[in-house]
Amino acid sequence: MHGLIRKPPDPNLSWFKQARLGMFVHFGPYAILARGEQIQRNASIPRRQYENMAAGFNPRKFKADDWVDAAELLGARYITITAKHLDGFCMFDSRLTDYKITNTPFGRDLIGELAEACHRRGIRICFYYSRADWHHRKFVNDPRVRYSLKEPLPDQTPDWPGYLEYFTGQLKELCTNYGKVSGIWFDAYGPDLPGDPPPAQIYRMIKKLQPEAAINDRNGYGDYFTPERDLPGDLSGCLYECCQALGMEWGYVRDCPLFSLEYLIRSIAHCVGHGGNFLLNIGPKADGTLPADRLRLLRQAGQWVKTNAASIYGTDFFPLESQRGQIRLGKYFAAELYAARKGKTVHVFLPAWPAMSRFLITNYSALPARMELRGARAKLSARITEGGLAIDGLPAVPPQPGCNVVVLTYSRVPPPPRRQTRAILPIRLRAGQSAALRPEAAAVSGRSRKGNLIRVVEEYADETRFAARESYKVFENWTRPEQAAAWKIHCAKAGNYKVQVVIRCDPSRAGSVYRVKAAGRELQGIVKPSPLIADAGQLPVVTGRVPSPLTRFRFYRQNLGRLRLPRGRTTVILQPARIAGIDGIDRAFAEIKELRLISIRG
Repeated sequence: MHGLIRKPPDPNLSWFKQARLGMFVHFGPYAILARGEQIQRNASIPRRQYENMAAGFNPRKFKADDWVDAAELLGARYITITAKHLDGFCMFDSRLTDYKITNTPFGRDLIGELAEACHRRGIRICFYYSRADWHHRKFVNDPRVRYSLKEPLPDQTPDWPGYLEYFTGQLKELCTNYGKVSGIWFDAYGPDLPGDPPPAQIYRMIKKLQPEAAINDRNGYGDYFTPERDLPGDLSGCLYECCQALGMEWGYVRDCPLFSLEYLIRSIAHCVGHGGNFLLNIGPKADGTLPADRLRLLRQAGQWVKTNAASIYGTDFFPLESQRGQIRLGKYFAAELYAARKGKTVHVFLPAWPAMSRFLITNYSALPARMELRGARAKLSARITEGGLAIDGLPAVPPQPGCNVVVLTYSRVPPPPRRQTRAILPIRLRAGQSAALRPEAAAVSGRSRKGNLIRVVEEYADETRFAARESYKVFENWTRPEQAAAWKIHCAKAGNYKVQVVIRCDPSRAGSVYRVKAAGRELQGIVKPSPLIADAGQLPVVTGRVPSPLTRFRFYRQNLGRLRLPRGRTTVILQPARIAGIDGIDRAFAEIKELRLISIRG
């Protein structure tokens, strides 16, 4: 076992890949305030006040079958429900705490009732579980750390081993008291403290009790990645599930603006069309009912799912070449698209309707035996052109909202397209020449929680330079030792080089260790706190064309030592070795601007 997810995938999880769609439910006492699931922390509500409110929690109108009805309307094959969120309140009848729903006026085991309804109606049940806990007195609450409350808690008696015993004990309860459990969805996985059980040990414990349980990556080891609201790039080859809500809420928020139906459909299509699962969230009201406007939107999205069911369930990603926007190639426009395959059919998703009655699938030349446009009786035709497979005969108006699907059926399993990968060209060094190895010239590998790659962002040195559009690239989101950046070097002659890294970090990251490897040697550096920028302004980071504040810390140069690079091609690798800090499992160890190879004699 290595990394964040199991490789090869657990053979017991064939159901997960077939299911494709799930319904997420965030529910707890926070619904009383109708301001989201983390209102206790966000509004700095005193813990005793929140706990007194939770004691009166009474979702008296809750009916498990109503929630299962909603899942079926969406076309979801499983439900993931918050068994315990960060507030520590248990929605199940745990023997290990009195802070639970059976000790409220409601007086019933909501998780048990929902699990029973799911089992009876053929919907799989999965449990969300937060490792962080704002109620348990043994939890280590540190206001400096993510997933802790903002203020010190005077009645806290931190005992990390004792809390971990509670944590594992409740997982065992969830895995033994509710019949078949199809998943454990970890969240809020900080802090990172001595005595933590190895994530793979927790994984094995759950699998022993529930062999078909799909376990996510957020406790440090699982079966699948969990990107949130959007995909972090190409996750093909991995199991993954993208979670999204009906609006910018998870727990119920009164008067929360909701996403458009078209946006939600495109989100579903984008995820399942790239080989992943999609988990769509709804937050019930405090009385246990599902808000009518959310339910209406869920039903409308489900109508699209029903029409396109054959293109969703049990399909595999089929990497046809896509275009951003529509590019004209001769008489045809290349389409923005993605595709999935099942057996002899290729399902082409069109998130934007072509401007003309025809479009081009570039660099693909397998002619289908027949074609269909879902939701319409269009008479389509296809032919092979110099640019690829041309499809003609689309109606002027798209038949479906959000995303349309063209189904290509072949007489035999269609040949896979050739993957288009970005070529990383070697950096050529003449004898005695130095080089700056920058982020844009590197190949990155390895993923952090949620499936994130090392991110390359564009920065401007100061606001004056921003006006002149002078910028540079920076590596960030570097949170795992498995993540690495690699540069190909081609030396005309063997030579000695001083290795220097241009780096920065805030004080909480000081002490992290990173390494540079090349030609069989390894150099290590220890991250030091960056000097503060003297002025009160902040460096802007660019998202699209809009600058926003990033940091007040300055880059510095750190010398790591010397390397001798051989004549010809070699690879220089940069990666973290140990990430410091109590919340080191979730924060980048540093930001890196460039790695310098400075030629020296001798």
